[in-house]
Amino acid sequence: MAFRNSIEAFLHAVKEGHGPDMQVVCRIGLGANGMKHCTVQVTGDSFGYSIEAYGDEAEELCEKASRYARASLLAVSSTGRANNSSSRMAL
Repeated sequence: MAFRNSIEAFLHAVKEGHGPDMQVVCRIGLGANGMKHCTVQVTGDSFGYSIEAYGDEAEELCEKASRYARASLLAVSSTGRANNSSSRMAL
């Protein structure tokens, strides 16, 4: 499947893998050439996506992934336990 940009790919991965076993990990840094680089991994028991972005899109992807990871950690199910307690964010 082809996506127009990394944000679209990330949203697809989250939609496809949504569930209690899903993890979102985001890493951003600078490459040897000074360009920003972001890698986001969306994983679960039976799937795994790795999405990369560069430059300004790297910042946008990392921001979206980070917000999603934080929101997932705060979601509380009816049992009072975190819905997605295994989600984590690494920067």
